[in-house]
Amino acid sequence: MAPYIGITGFMTQAEVRAVLDVIPHDASHQLMVGVLASWKTIRGLGNKYPSRYPTMQNIGSIFVNDPRVVNLVHYATDDISTLDEQLENLERHVCQPHDGYQLNLCWPKPAILAKSLLPGLRRVLQVGRPALELVGYAPAALALEMYSYDGLITDILIDPSAGKGFAFDPVQASELLLAVRERHPKIGLGVAGGLSAKTLNLVEPLVRLIPDLSIDAEGRLRNPADDNLDLKQACEYVSAAFELFRQG
Repeated sequence: MAPYIGITGFMTQAEVRAVLDVIPHDASHQLMVGVLASWKTIRGLGNKYPSRYPTMQNIGSIFVNDPRVVNLVHYATDDISTLDEQLENLERHVCQPHDGYQLNLCWPKPAILAKSLLPGLRRVLQVGRPALELVGYAPAALALEMYSYDGLITDILIDPSAGKGFAFDPVQASELLLAVRERHPKIGLGVAGGLSAKTLNLVEPLVRLIPDLSIDAEGRLRNPADDNLDLKQACEYVSAAFELFRQG
């Protein structure tokens, strides 16, 4: 599967198309369109980030059918035991074709994932701060944990920030990702945390080690006044990121 340069927290298709306008024609990566959903939003309940989580009625209208794009629903839940029912409910609302899910879950039980995930979809497992703490931030322990998810996920995303804008440690991230690549060469690798056009220096050393790296940004692309996506910052980030991967 193609690596991607991602933005999480799109709320309208107009935002997606504005960012698509700055993608170069010779891009090695896709644009990842990340749309947030949770166990609350699929039940029509309020969310503390209303400028990032669309209603269930609108979620499908955000995605675009474009070969330059990978459309992912980023899903979080406090009730992992009924994940299969929640994803089935979500699928009924996502009218536009989408390519898969990012699962913002801390080491979900493989048996539950096997029952829940639809075949043929991309499945990105977010490895956030709680998940990293459980393996002691140890590269070998992370790589061993991934054996439990063979055939269940297609990618992992090292993301200690979880949308809050905290920068990741590039040395630590490289050690974790390379340990996974050594034991699981078919799993796609990604990193997130505090990324914007101004902080892509964090990614630069990783690009040389992992040319097919995926990256994602959220928190630092929001307008502090209203938490809406700042399209100027989003476009600057995407342009600079594609150029960084082009140069290698």
